[in-house]
Amino acid sequence: MKLIQSFINTILLLLFTFSAGSVIATDDISSETSRILKPGQSAPISSLFNLEEKSVRFPAKEQWSLVLFWSLFCHSCLEEIPVILQEISEMQNISVETYLVSIDTARMKKGIQNYLRKRALKADVLLDEIASQSYIAADLWGVKTTPSVFLISPSGEIVFSHEGPFDTNLLWKVLTENSQKKPACKETGNLCKD
Repeated sequence: MKLIQSFINTILLLLFTFSAGSVIATDDISSETSRILKPGQSAPISSLFNLEEKSVRFPAKEQWSLVLFWSLFCHSCLEEIPVILQEISEMQNISVETYLVSIDTARMKKGIQNYLRKRALKADVLLDEIASQSYIAADLWGVKTTPSVFLISPSGEIVFSHEGPFDTNLLWKVLTENSQKKPACKETGNLCKD
């Protein structure tokens, strides 16, 4: 009888330990998800290797940049990327440099190449790297889920950021509105005159 009681107590203790641990882990995750960089913040300068193993620095200087963190395991990412690339290619008045940052790292390089080839997508994909149990770029940008998208102005300021599936129409609206604003003069901080 003591053996059965001891066994039951051990099981209850294990259940309590695991359930308490999952509550703590959930709280930690929810507080960390709010770390994504927000509009008004400066975009960090990052450098990663692309599929051709060339180092690429992003976002672009003095140009509109779109940085999209994605994964082959993110269904909405796979649907949104072709739409985003198509819409950017059709823009006539605004040039946007696009950076597709895969958090799948180099271990999924062939899978990424197959995805691009099968959909006939022309895009420069950057491969995030893991160093000391964290992503080099994604952690710097506060990314915790995919897709995560950032629109960066030519001055390096984030004007749009979002985690999870999103409406691309909102992204283009923010881009159009912000690209029509006159930039501030560096010397005075006031609007520049034509």
